[in-house]
Amino acid sequence: MENTRPQPCGQAHVQDAFHLEAVRDDAGRKALFARMCREGLTGCAMYAWPHPREDDWLHLVSAPGRLLLQATAPDGTALACGLFSPWRGRIREFDFTVFRTAFPLAVPLARAAFRWVFRHTETSALWGLCPVSNRHAWRLATACGFVITGRLPAACWLARRGVHMDGIQLLCTPETLARAIKMSPSGHRAHP
Repeated sequence: MENTRPQPCGQAHVQDAFHLEAVRDDAGRKALFARMCREGLTGCAMYAWPHPREDDWLHLVSAPGRLLLQATAPDGTALACGLFSPWRGRIREFDFTVFRTAFPLAVPLARAAFRWVFRHTETSALWGLCPVSNRHAWRLATACGFVITGRLPAACWLARRGVHMDGIQLLCTPETLARAIKMSPSGHRAHP
């Protein structure tokens, strides 16, 4: 695991609440997967697998070019993780999971992670696709500056249910992230 200094997220008093670090070893990757399992989050985080296993997770997050970023509390407790995968050109696809105890910090955690990716990689934009039923995910994304660019028919495979579902396509740039922070520094906003 590569430690970084606390990363400001553009919100007063929040930047001291967590640290961001790139996870580069299997022990760290396995710890995040175990935490997702304990909290029952793999069904959302890995919805394309009927029964995600640790080796599925390791294969997913260890592929070339992928960045697994973790947010931790000062005591080392994992609060959230984000997977940023090469997509097209300098655009990365994102997946972001917030652990249950950190739900109240979801917006500042995600904003800080996205800002970290823009500042420390050559990423020009972040792209995402959320099942239309996962309103929490795409509402979190829009609070972080993602713009809904469309609804793609039957784009998401929900393996446990055995169905395809429409997906909400999202896109974020450094500018839309900065605008979201400026418009709502606390991250609170009305749901669309």
